[in-house]
Amino acid sequence: MLAGCRFEFADLHDAAVPLDAPPQGLACNTPIRLGDGVGEDLSATATATRVLATWLDESGAIRAGGAVITAEGATAFLRAPMQDGVFTHVAVAAAVKADRVLGVATDATGTSFIGIADDATLTYGDLVQSTIALTGPHGVAATGLDDPAWVIAGNDSATMREQAAGIAYTQAVGPTLDCGNQSNRTTLVPLDGRVAVVDHVTGDDCDIKTMTSAVTSIALSTGWGTTGQCTAPTAVFSPGHTDLLLIRHDTTDNDLNHVIATLGSTGTVTIPGEMRLASPANEARGVGVTDGFWALYETAGALAAVHVDFAGAKGTPITLGMVPSAHRHDLVLFGGEPYAIWLGDGLELARLCQ
Repeated sequence: MLAGCRFEFADLHDAAVPLDAPPQGLACNTPIRLGDGVGEDLSATATATRVLATWLDESGAIRAGGAVITAEGATAFLRAPMQDGVFTHVAVAAAVKADRVLGVATDATGTSFIGIADDATLTYGDLVQSTIALTGPHGVAATGLDDPAWVIAGNDSATMREQAAGIAYTQAVGPTLDCGNQSNRTTLVPLDGRVAVVDHVTGDDCDIKTMTSAVTSIALSTGWGTTGQCTAPTAVFSPGHTDLLLIRHDTTDNDLNHVIATLGSTGTVTIPGEMRLASPANEARGVGVTDGFWALYETAGALAAVHVDFAGAKGTPITLGMVPSAHRHDLVLFGGEPYAIWLGDGLELARLCQ
């Protein structure tokens, strides 16, 4: 889906950072500009060497770029798309070994194009196709296994149901697992031994269910949030814990609410009462860290990040800069530290610290 050729940002965009520029320092909570970039539906992942983002430009074409992270700082890079065309969604996820990246793009017919690249070159081979259509930028996730190494989920154009399927390192697509009725947006979140399936379903309701990492069975779903007012739900997990941070947008109050949910041994999720995370706010992304969670979200035209501890207490929000829309950011974990990457004044990156 993304070409393996290296390009300088300056080769494709004016007034951008060239590939051979010296690394830029990564001071806490201080954005750096990686190069020009506009678009929507940004999805990001972290490999052993880099933070990689992919998005759709204003024409629906795939774009990708990011930064190689070293002790000296961040060196920008850009990748051109292998798969040309117009797409509705695109997503990436690094395998648990962090040496390979799964890329998936869905077009308007509901066909998904699936490719695997190595971390060293980001060179994708021949693509395979699936009828499972992504419904958002987080419909792919690593499983923590060697086979399947990843899972994709979305609305299947063949069955008209929400389906998931494992993807092996060989790029083989496994059997489908029925996840229920179609979802407006499916978000996958890796857990320990399972993968959470978080849905924004028709009628603005939110629910969560978990499947086995082998993509062979799925637990019953649990709804949360105010019925008919819940959109943009997500879950955040810190490995080694039995809790999840759930975040969702409320259409009436225009706020983000969060709750610490408990994972049961059979994959069930128990959800107590919610707290307010931010208002006005929308489109939360998150990662789990050793002392809790980080959340990234849009608020009144700006991008903000906040730390939440395991009890649900939030810290002081950090404003990173202005964003043109609520769908241009993501949050990943690289080397145990959270990194925000987004389309603001071009493609931007920041290392988050308390």
